[in-house]
Amino acid sequence: MRIFISYGHDFTEEATMLAESLKSAGHDIWIDRENIISGSDWRNSITEAILSADLILVLLSKYGLRDDGVCLDELAIAVSCNRRNIRPVIMEKDLENMVPAYISGIQFFDMSDWRDIPADQFDEWYTEKFRLLENTSLKNPMAYEEKLQSLKNRLHVSTPFSRELFEISKGYKKRSWLDEKIESWLNDKNSNICLIVGFPGFGKSCYCANYYHYGNAAAGLIFCNRNKNQADGMISVIREVSFRFAVSIPSFATRLDRLLYDSPLRLDTEDIDDLFESLLIEPFVIIDGQMENILMILDGIDTFSHEGENKLASLFYENAERFPPYVKFLLTTRHDDSVLSGATDLHRILMNPDTPEIYNDIQSFVAESVHPLCSDKAESERIGSGIAEKAQGSFLYASAVSDGLKSGKISLHEVGILPNKIADVYFLWMKQLVPPKEFLEKYAYPVSLLVALENPPLNFLKKALVWRQSELQRFLHKFSVIFIKNIDKFGQTCVSFYCDSFAEWIKDASLSSIYCVSEEDGYETAAEYFSEAYSEEELSDYDYMNIVPILKKANKKRLLRTIARDDEFFDHSFTIVKKLQNDPEFFPEWSTILDDLLYLCGKRENGENLQSHIAFLRAKGEFICGDFVKCHDILDQNISLLNSHENDEDYLDCLYMFGTVCDLRGDRDRSIEIFQKLFAESEGKDATHTVKALAGLIWNDHYNDIDHGLKLLERLPSDDLDDNFITLKNLLTARMLLSLGNVDKALKLFDEVLNSQTSGLWGYDIVARKNQIFAIEAIVAAYDAGQYASAINFGEMICDKLRDTGSLAECYCLSWLALSYHKAGDLKQAAARLEKAWEVLGKDEAYSSKWLKMHLTSIEAMFLPRDEEAEKIIALYIEVERLAEECSDVWVRGDACFEIIALGFEIDLAGNENQIYQKNLFTLAEESQLPHLLYKASLVKLLYAEETEALDKIKDFVEIPVLPSTDVRQIAKLLLKKAIEIQSDTVEIYRKIIEKETSQ
Repeated sequence: MRIFISYGHDFTEEATMLAESLKSAGHDIWIDRENIISGSDWRNSITEAILSADLILVLLSKYGLRDDGVCLDELAIAVSCNRRNIRPVIMEKDLENMVPAYISGIQFFDMSDWRDIPADQFDEWYTEKFRLLENTSLKNPMAYEEKLQSLKNRLHVSTPFSRELFEISKGYKKRSWLDEKIESWLNDKNSNICLIVGFPGFGKSCYCANYYHYGNAAAGLIFCNRNKNQADGMISVIREVSFRFAVSIPSFATRLDRLLYDSPLRLDTEDIDDLFESLLIEPFVIIDGQMENILMILDGIDTFSHEGENKLASLFYENAERFPPYVKFLLTTRHDDSVLSGATDLHRILMNPDTPEIYNDIQSFVAESVHPLCSDKAESERIGSGIAEKAQGSFLYASAVSDGLKSGKISLHEVGILPNKIADVYFLWMKQLVPPKEFLEKYAYPVSLLVALENPPLNFLKKALVWRQSELQRFLHKFSVIFIKNIDKFGQTCVSFYCDSFAEWIKDASLSSIYCVSEEDGYETAAEYFSEAYSEEELSDYDYMNIVPILKKANKKRLLRTIARDDEFFDHSFTIVKKLQNDPEFFPEWSTILDDLLYLCGKRENGENLQSHIAFLRAKGEFICGDFVKCHDILDQNISLLNSHENDEDYLDCLYMFGTVCDLRGDRDRSIEIFQKLFAESEGKDATHTVKALAGLIWNDHYNDIDHGLKLLERLPSDDLDDNFITLKNLLTARMLLSLGNVDKALKLFDEVLNSQTSGLWGYDIVARKNQIFAIEAIVAAYDAGQYASAINFGEMICDKLRDTGSLAECYCLSWLALSYHKAGDLKQAAARLEKAWEVLGKDEAYSSKWLKMHLTSIEAMFLPRDEEAEKIIALYIEVERLAEECSDVWVRGDACFEIIALGFEIDLAGNENQIYQKNLFTLAEESQLPHLLYKASLVKLLYAEETEALDKIKDFVEIPVLPSTDVRQIAKLLLKKAIEIQSDTVEIYRKIIEKETSQ
């Protein structure tokens, strides 16, 4: 494992010791004292190391967490790179108020007593601590972090980190006066929203990035993206805000996970109101109590203003009072009536160019920046004052001039004659960098590429411009003042303009004049390169991902038609998509490639097979990310195309995904139909899909050829299965053994699976979630066998693994644990587990599982004393029967009908309702032919038969069969009552059965 170690240099000795121990344990360690070469670009080295690391170990200390501490810098880079593989280690006590809020959702490892351990005890202490560190923090992600990754995948949160990295890498002047204003607002319990209203160039984004990364108050920072259309941009912001809340509030994460997994919520909906309600309001509904303030920063909300309205801002204003008082939103905006008109009662911090604090910030920022160039402090302060006057409150202007001075493009004696406009400063820069004629002859086309392409890799520039490495380096060096290098999420070194305003300036001929470059020229240059690379068969993966949109923008219709007929181009593009789909982080990239390929399909004849493969890959990607609603819709619309798919394995994958999502959507009949088809298609051909098919059928109680199934599973080669499906194979085998009555062998196999270290049981993907439900059959098996101690042991083991996941599996496990404790006679523990199960489920109708609600309600009825609470129990079973009908669960519905009828008989309750449930039971028994329902139906007919008929039939019931969900003692009591009522000579028989069952 590659491990990056971040630490404050007051803990160098400790960091070194840990690094050596980790090396000895076989890990590849990156630590700055060894790996940063003198004179290298620190930030690029760190970023590259973080991107290549499997895990980032952050040793937290007061020194490292100070405002200018290296740990905060490295944490900022790691989080900006969207890395969730951070493992914080507490090295000192009393750090609670210094740790950034944005890593609050990550499991911490405590080594804060390192320096307090006596020397004669240290070796023993360190050995044990290191063992725990390896077995916890360095192993697979903690359950909470797995949940966060699952949510991130489902919400498609993939924010480009280059923006945040750029903002936090700028020279920054801390604004204490603004921090104080925000702190004052945060302490106001009656205000959820604060607006920072500033003018262009004030530096809102830079301030927000630094406040977020180097403070400890903000849980999330979202840059409102100007490159997206209105609807997509707002949807993206709502998703990311929801995810950031999940990172900071575990109960929010649990609720959101259940909501996204259980409900048919569309995340690509055009109904922004509904999405806001579902992702931001609903998860807070069941969260009680107070917390520390949770601050969310949205920078540039005016981005979404359109025709005098700002829909997103209005949603926050209208719903402000529905958020808990500890949830705070800091929104930044320009002076925009669309944003401000609805915010008359909200807290505002107004930034005007003539604000004295802003002038002072700029003056001291510039003075500090140019101090090394000046003869003394007085000169640097004089220059700072002069630039502050010209800046008119614009930090962007001050930053541009300071950069020009430091790079030598502007001399100190020119400060007094500098223009007042930022556009003119840019012009002065360019004039100092390169004369107009030379720029037009040598550099206009290269710069146009950067205008046309967003953050292109350096390697692409080199190839597109047919440059040697030395030419590329000279270009980057010459224009270093206007470019910033960064690492994209593919690990490529890229380059972009140092700020958006310069990019806008150089495209606008009215501002940049002879230095203006054209986006169209950039597209043309890129298209010429792509054309040649395509003809020479030298396209890179980056080229495959970008060629179609560039050719469209450059209007290269002929080449697009040629590519549309190229099967090899499609094949290689499909390979790239499959590779990207292994990491949900790349959802935007593979989704765009498929859009481009679908566009090409429209330019060729007979493209149906390609369209079906595109549909398959899109469905598979959504399935991997957990968007089962969208996956279902894609497969439902394309199943006829997919049926004729050339690739058998892809078709089998489609059947598995479609059967699974139909089941999740509650379409049980269709799910069974599809899994039956999958079983028929895969048996004897594909081990993994055979296991998947059997799981789908057994899950839905629709596979009865147990002997054949067991032989089939036994023959399947484990080498063809990954850990998840080996686990599933073993769970299915155990389940089938139970059906054959081989309880001991089944329980032994369950025990092996539950104790396996590689079972893949406890994740958040769809296979793991279903495996967890199958694993709970271990409790059910032990319970049905009367081995209640074993059932409790299995239950506690599984509950420990699922604790606080808030999943349906946790709820189901708790329910069977409650039943097991109840049978074992521990009524207190039984009640506690049932109460916890209800807590995990949540009692609101909208987002809870009806099936589990039915299950828990029936247990609640079972736990009540029948002699004292008969009418209450009947009411509960009526609710169970209703839910069972909605869930199409014949077994439970039939049992509920029987309980209602039996209790009515016990307390002599007659009436139409009783007759309705009798009729329902008879119909269900006849249609299902389930043995226990057929028996209960015949018993009910006896209980309500006339005396003569009953005297004749009751003798057939003297032997009570042992059937599923049939309580022999309860049946005997009903028969005893009937026998006494009709004066049958079977009375003593039933009394003896009751005595025997009671003694047992």
